[in-house]
Amino acid sequence: MKSNLPYFFALAIGAAAALTLSPATSRGELGASDEAITIMVNDVAEQQTKITENQGKIDEKIAAIGEAVRQARNFAHRGK
Repeated sequence: MKSNLPYFFALAIGAAAALTLSPATSRGELGASDEAITIMVNDVAEQQTKITENQGKIDEKIAAIGEAVRQARNFAHRGK
């Protein structure tokens, strides 16, 4: 299974950039743009979770295919 560390760092850098570049509110309240950024960051986090789950499924399928190829090679070698 591949490491998801690069995705995590990209998400963290994006979130930090979004928080740094957004204008600060005077009363410490969330503004409309801050709420939009929060929604987008949450969407990205959900997408990252789905990507991680899909990568796990892909890795399982590749492992199954590799095992099938290994068995096929064993049977082919026995026939010679």
